[in-house]
Amino acid sequence: MLSRIKLGSKFDVVYQAEVPVDNREQTSMEGLRYALKHTFGLMSGQLDEVNLKHLNANSSAQIYFSSVGGDVSQLKTETIKNRLILNLTNWGATRTEERARFIGIEDNGLISLDNFIDDSVKKAEVKTYIAKYIAAKAAKLIN
Repeated sequence: MLSRIKLGSKFDVVYQAEVPVDNREQTSMEGLRYALKHTFGLMSGQLDEVNLKHLNANSSAQIYFSSVGGDVSQLKTETIKNRLILNLTNWGATRTEERARFIGIEDNGLISLDNFIDDSVKKAEVKTYIAKYIAAKAAKLIN
């Protein structure tokens, strides 16, 4: 059973690039900052000046996004200052209670069904059944 679930909307961004082994975190973060700003017009929260050495060390950069909740058809590209960006404003305006979706579970929000059974025999049977079911359905590694 789920309790303490999060409903609403969210916008996820994944940045992927090839970077040199030294300063990987700083180099990839600089690429992410640039991608957020120039793809979505968003700030990353980091206010330091752009480090061109780190930015230029990113290669084969790709950015992926997905949205949950809201009206995804409102995610539209727009030209601003001769740059094509994905404008999130119209999508953001469509995030309503009616369009809310399952986002995730807060800490300790997943409660096993056997916790709701008082009878100790039945509780043990259900717990064993759930464990066997999960084990049977688990992904298996292929050697």
